[in-house]
Amino acid sequence: MPGGVDEGAFLYVDSEETVTQMMDEIRPHKELAIDLEYHAYRSYMGFTCLMQLSTREKDYIIDTLALKDNL
Repeated sequence: MPGGVDEGAFLYVDSEETVTQMMDEIRPHKELAIDLEYHAYRSYMGFTCLMQLSTREKDYIIDTLALKDNL
């Protein structure tokens, strides 16, 4: 069973360096959970404002607004 929220490890991804670190860490995993948060208020097309990736050991909170020029 997964641990509680306060027990898990996570990485806040908001730079090219932390994207590289995240990719290196998730590459060997065969299972990955993905969640996207989307903003469309007063916007014709909307945009993704937060991405969350999780392995069984670690969560990755990706600030897509901070990384919009790099993603």
